[in-house]
Amino acid sequence: MKKIVILFVLAVSFIGCKNETKTGEVSTETTTQNNDSSLKTIEGEFLFVDGAGVIMGKNFIYGVALNEMTETLIKEVSSKQRDKFDMVPVIIKGEINPKPEGSDIWEEIVTIKEIIKVLSPKGEAPIKIETGK
Repeated sequence: MKKIVILFVLAVSFIGCKNETKTGEVSTETTTQNNDSSLKTIEGEFLFVDGAGVIMGKNFIYGVALNEMTETLIKEVSSKQRDKFDMVPVIIKGEINPKPEGSDIWEEIVTIKEIIKVLSPKGEAPIKIETGK
């Protein structure tokens, strides 16, 4: 009897997964032409800590090159962060390039060309864990 119940639960779970609708974070990349360079619209979560920036989406993670637009984004994001490690949803346009040879950073680097939108963080604030001294 237990085997039948387990088999039934597994079958329902398997069928339920196929009919699942996707909600939540959307990460998109679309290519647009701007002069001679190819820019992508990137939607993901941005974090800048200790001089390094990252944009992370559902299927990608890019390091962020520091430029004037990145500094502007850092200022906009910092006003919405609940703490320094809070990732903030953003939509930007940028140019994606492979990492420079000989460097141990992200595989791909995005150079931000335009900030489309900076959203408020979703969900609850991150949980802080402190160690005893």
